[in-house]
Amino acid sequence: MSQQSSQTESSGQRAEQPSFLAQFPEDTFKRWLAVLIAFVALLVAIAAFLQTRASNQANHYARESQQDAIEATGTQTRGQQQYQYDQYGVINLRDELYSRAIETGARSQPRTPLSQAYLDAMNNAALRELSPFLQGDYIRTDHEGFREVTDYGRYEVETYIYTSTLLSELREANASTGAAWSGKSDYFIAIIAILAVALFLFGMAGTLHSTLPRFLFVAVGLVISVVAIVAMLVTAALPIHETPQAALELFARAEGDAYQARNYHARDPVEWKQHHDTFYQKAIDAYTASLQLDPNYANALGARGLAYLNAEPRQPDKGVADLKRALDNGKRDYTTLWNYGFALYLVGDFEKVKAPSDQALELNPRICGPAFNTAVALLADAKFDAAKFEYEKSIARCDAIYQRAKQNGEQAPYSLWNEMQGAVDDLENMLCVLDQKAYCYEGRDKPPIGPENATAIVTQATAWRKRIKESLSALEFYGSVQPPSSQAEWGPLTFSCGATNTDGAYIRNTDNVQNFADRYTSYPPILAVWDYKGMPAKMNLRWKVFHDGAEDLNLRFTEDWSLQQAGSAQRKIDSWFIMGAGTYDVEVYGNGQLLTSGRFQIMPASTAKPDLPIDVESVAFADSLSDNCAAWSLGDGAVSVGELHIVTREQDHSYQSICRYCDAVDDFYYEANARYVTGAEDFGYGLVYRSDASKKNFYEFAITADGNYNIARYAADYCDAAQQKRWCNLSEWTPSEYIQRGGSNKLGVLCQAETCKFYINNHLVNTLSDSALRKGYFGVSVDKADLEAAFDNVRVWNLK
Repeated sequence: MSQQSSQTESSGQRAEQPSFLAQFPEDTFKRWLAVLIAFVALLVAIAAFLQTRASNQANHYARESQQDAIEATGTQTRGQQQYQYDQYGVINLRDELYSRAIETGARSQPRTPLSQAYLDAMNNAALRELSPFLQGDYIRTDHEGFREVTDYGRYEVETYIYTSTLLSELREANASTGAAWSGKSDYFIAIIAILAVALFLFGMAGTLHSTLPRFLFVAVGLVISVVAIVAMLVTAALPIHETPQAALELFARAEGDAYQARNYHARDPVEWKQHHDTFYQKAIDAYTASLQLDPNYANALGARGLAYLNAEPRQPDKGVADLKRALDNGKRDYTTLWNYGFALYLVGDFEKVKAPSDQALELNPRICGPAFNTAVALLADAKFDAAKFEYEKSIARCDAIYQRAKQNGEQAPYSLWNEMQGAVDDLENMLCVLDQKAYCYEGRDKPPIGPENATAIVTQATAWRKRIKESLSALEFYGSVQPPSSQAEWGPLTFSCGATNTDGAYIRNTDNVQNFADRYTSYPPILAVWDYKGMPAKMNLRWKVFHDGAEDLNLRFTEDWSLQQAGSAQRKIDSWFIMGAGTYDVEVYGNGQLLTSGRFQIMPASTAKPDLPIDVESVAFADSLSDNCAAWSLGDGAVSVGELHIVTREQDHSYQSICRYCDAVDDFYYEANARYVTGAEDFGYGLVYRSDASKKNFYEFAITADGNYNIARYAADYCDAAQQKRWCNLSEWTPSEYIQRGGSNKLGVLCQAETCKFYINNHLVNTLSDSALRKGYFGVSVDKADLEAAFDNVRVWNLK
């Protein structure tokens, strides 16, 4: 009884509390389930549409990128081939014709027929038609045809660099945009997969009869669907970054400007520097304009950061900021990491240099430059043991690169030598900062190294500089970073002005010259002179010449030792082409070991103007006569105390001294100071002009110590119609109040065509015309035996 009552009560409780899910009608559930399935199917369709659109966009940009890559490669290849032909074919042919013209007498008066033929061939229109390089204003020459300025950079930029750079940037931009669209496509595929799961759950729910499982499947499906909807909306709304076309064009222009800054040849170093600084600033301005259109343009950030490190004045702090932003925006290539590490060194963040440098080395096994950056930063931070470890590791890495290339039958990458030399440059810059002025070169980096531990740093830097130089020479020429030991000892190099004797051998006419005058020609020869001992037979020697800290590869020379074991020697170090102004460091290596070095300077071209109001173009020649490097013929005289003393002891003879290493000129202004020393006061001394090389024909403008002047023409084969006179007066001896009697007088001759004007102490004293001689050399003279005169400050200007 009691058991039955209990069962009745329990049944009553279930009837009073029915389940919510149990109350949901079956047909209603299936109708809503069908709605959900249809809605999700619609979402799948939308996602599929969006995925197809994204995929099409990705394919479009991929095709554009491929097309840009093909065009960029073709443009660059064709442009480089054109430039190689222009430079090594046409330009070299022109230079060879010029060189042959000079060798065969183009500077003689008159020119030899052969030299004139070479000059005519050089200036022939048919040669110019061979290359656009000769047709534009890329080359500026002097009056003889010597290339004073060659704008290699502008020619290459206009030929192919701008176009290929723009196409490369378009390729990268399209590839990046295509990758972004491809990423969207992948996201939509993932969303479709998620929605497919939701459809599966909804479908399963429709097949189940148990109430709780079916609603659990529906709930999970709803959650998944909501997540998919949110993901689809976010993915669809997410913008695709596209760098504007205008930004790409500005970047390509900036790259062209930076290239022009680096690739400009000018004889005048001041002009070169002005061009360098101007075009780097133009590049920075163009990079900045590009970044204004796209602030996250990583390539522009990296390039502008590097430009800040190269432009004058250096701005390494801005370089660090830009390179860091470039890295943050995804430009994590080895070059950017390398530059970033070096920029950190330049601002004094020595401890931070290693991390980006190591990353650069990991990305490219064919470089060793970043390893040297780590080493020099440790040295600057006075961590000598760590610096030693890194330097040795860096040298070993360079050696490994060389040996790996050799094993593969390849040439070592040319950049290897630049990187090792760059490590030397960084040490020299460090020494410059620490008051070792011999290593200071204009335009070099100046890292902020304090005076603490300066003496120890200088000692270490000097030793590592020698170590790396020898490793570079030994590796480049002999395949090992460790040169063999040698007993050879050389004294320091000194330098002399040379001349050739009748046998064609070089002789020294002025020793211990440190400052050579501006090189108007490839003469006088510059001779290196040294003492030596312990030289083994056939030791291989390598000569390197550095111009303002950068090696001039045209002046490299190799030879096997053929002289005695000990003694003195000399060799000519300059080449046929004109060496520009600047500091020259000469180094000699024997089997890779640095044997000796020396330094000389070539002074800048004179920019002086005459005191007279004469419209001159340029200084053709200037000689202070502190030495006789111009090889003036001396007779019985000498160069002494900054003056050229001319005298002859040969009775009944005059004497003319012609500058041996000077060019013949046509229209000119020529002046010099002439000082009476001793001898006859009523015989002349003065200037010779328009002379032939043999001094058989010339004009003379002379004064006497007692106050007279005369203008005459000399002709060895007679100057008068009766052929009786060798001296013909164009002006009789005339007294002049402007002559400082027995003192020093400045004489000047201004010639245009056949008319010449004559000046004494800046006063015009005569104007004459004579057409016998129209061009020639210049010099000085005395008209009587034992008459001695001294000359100085000789200057010749070309007229406009």
